[in-house]
Amino acid sequence: MRFARLLYVALLVALSTTGLHAPASLEARLEDVRATLSTEQAFWGLYVADVESGRVLVAQNAEQGLLPASTHKLLTTAAALDLLGPDYRYQTVLYFVGQVDGATLRGDLILRGSGDPTFGSPSWPGPDPLRTWAQELARMGIRRIEGRLIGDDNRFDDRPYADGWDIDYVTTQINLGLGFAVGGLSYHDNIVRLHMQATRPGAPLAFTQEPSTI
Repeated sequence: MRFARLLYVALLVALSTTGLHAPASLEARLEDVRATLSTEQAFWGLYVADVESGRVLVAQNAEQGLLPASTHKLLTTAAALDLLGPDYRYQTVLYFVGQVDGATLRGDLILRGSGDPTFGSPSWPGPDPLRTWAQELARMGIRRIEGRLIGDDNRFDDRPYADGWDIDYVTTQINLGLGFAVGGLSYHDNIVRLHMQATRPGAPLAFTQEPSTI
């Protein structure tokens, strides 16, 4: 019994000298994070609540009006994950309406989009999907297409930008990777880049374009 008492006292002494403390609150931990950021010229606001109980966990400058800017992307992403699920994949499908006559397709190719924002995007790794389809048709023995290439973008409505957006501002941000129009069928970020270079006085400009027409 005396040994047990000595052990208990020793443990108390050890715990008191190791500096153990109660776990820091969520608000204190967030404040530690904020202290590591360069926010002297920024406004900081937090509001964290438990979804099930509604209990407010953290509220710092919660009543301050702030411009949400790109933090809205978190809400968009959360809504997409909840509605579509983490395993959802966009499908852009190529249909053919007509008949095959030897090495010739006589009819229309219909490209039906599902809203994939990365289809043919130069920012997305991988080969150009249109070129891949052309190569697949060639491997199938197709050498000529007599018909139209029809793009079906009816998956979405015809409003490329959300209500309230300043289009004059948005369209000037494309060079920064922002402001691309939204559609059911997008290709190459819905933009064509022209690279122009002067040649000699009086001569036409030399230019190339992306995507190429070749």
